[in-house]
Amino acid sequence: MKRNQFKPTIIKVLRSKWLCLVLLSISLTLSLIAIGFLGKSIANRTLSSFGREHRAWFILWGVFTSLSVLSNMLMFQRDFNLHKRLLGIITVFGSMSVIITSLVVGEDTLQKVIHYTSVITFGLLCFLGIAYSYFITRKQKKSLNIILIVMTASAVADIVYFSICGLTALCELLLLFVCQFCIFFSNFIIKSPNHKH
Repeated sequence: MKRNQFKPTIIKVLRSKWLCLVLLSISLTLSLIAIGFLGKSIANRTLSSFGREHRAWFILWGVFTSLSVLSNMLMFQRDFNLHKRLLGIITVFGSMSVIITSLVVGEDTLQKVIHYTSVITFGLLCFLGIAYSYFITRKQKKSLNIILIVMTASAVADIVYFSICGLTALCELLLLFVCQFCIFFSNFIIKSPNHKH
């Protein structure tokens, strides 16, 4: 395979409908495993503290969460005919930053800075990328307006929760779950004008 054909091939594979669904399912399953282990402590512990105790799980969670967001957003952008370079950059950097989050979990100052910077980057860029995608395609499907409202309301609720209770696993997972639900709904329930099987 020629080098200039490699990138389009990778993107085509990542946009595969069934791969998107499998990656999303694995990511959600790994998150639910964490919730099961955390139990009531989900409201007073962070996902990172759980990840330090279960390194293999945390790395797998980071990789599959990253790939699920990336692949599903690429699929959405293809199906709704979005070809914006800035949106692509936001999608790639936002989704990939969670891998750094799962890999760098040390206690020293530099590692904490890298870890929490990647956490913020993931949350901010992924939310902005997904929300912006829905915003510029909302005229193609009116139901996308509902998804956009749900995401915005969830973001506000998450910010309010964070300001009152601080950073907890519940705070971290709440917006992620909402974003993943919205991605699933827009990719597998809503039929876009350019939908491909």
